[in-house]
Amino acid sequence: MPTPEPVAVPTPEPTPLSKVPVITTDFFFFSHEHHARVHMDNIGALHSVQVTVRDKVLDKQAYDHFLSEEEIASGLFELPMLSTGDLFMENLQAYQDINAWPELELTVKAWYENETGDGEDMLTLTVEPDFELGIGISYQKPSWDWDADIPADSFVVTPWEETDEIRYVINDPDAVRDPLTFSVDISYNGRHAAPEEYEEIVAEEEYTLITGSGDELPQVSYTKKLVLRRPDWIPEEGVIHVKICQYLASTGEIWVRETDFSFTPEPEI
Repeated sequence: MPTPEPVAVPTPEPTPLSKVPVITTDFFFFSHEHHARVHMDNIGALHSVQVTVRDKVLDKQAYDHFLSEEEIASGLFELPMLSTGDLFMENLQAYQDINAWPELELTVKAWYENETGDGEDMLTLTVEPDFELGIGISYQKPSWDWDADIPADSFVVTPWEETDEIRYVINDPDAVRDPLTFSVDISYNGRHAAPEEYEEIVAEEEYTLITGSGDELPQVSYTKKLVLRRPDWIPEEGVIHVKICQYLASTGEIWVRETDFSFTPEPEI
């Protein structure tokens, strides 16, 4: 039998890439503190990007920026931290008049060359911030006795929201695998506080919630705090280094905060 001749299979033409840029955002907040990033991909036809943050309550602009060519080319733009607390204080009377707090909204507008190359198109992306549980540190001065739950002369790590479900680990970022686990490390002059030097305290608070109709509802909240009684190797006054690692539910990343925290005892009167 004759050998059949091979049949050439035509190579398909590659599908031309769309000129539409791919714009995504990360927008999340810890209490008053808001963070945002803009990711840009397929940017060959992209020539202009505007990032705006506004307060929906007062319809007031909180941030506005046109990206430079270099910022667009990098593919990533990170906004400065925006605080609803700052915005509230700057417009105190207006918010008090309506008994409200700022609510931020992020909008990205992108202009790019259209598919035919004879004009431009625009895309708009508007997003609301995702909630993240945050924690902060404070110092309980030696003369302060107003908080029966917290010992004097202590460093106190407290969540910014009322919760007793939080889990603290000491200087163990690898253990941070969910949004309720926080790795905390406090050090001074290179020496780190050991796990046995910390203690956990669940503080109870009773208060009254007043509804919109004027009804008073008794409430009880519980907040788990991490306390480090100042060890003798940390002086009575100075600067400690604090490192906090947490898992962000909105992005799936480990968010690291490092800060130098100044403390001083209350002056004697």
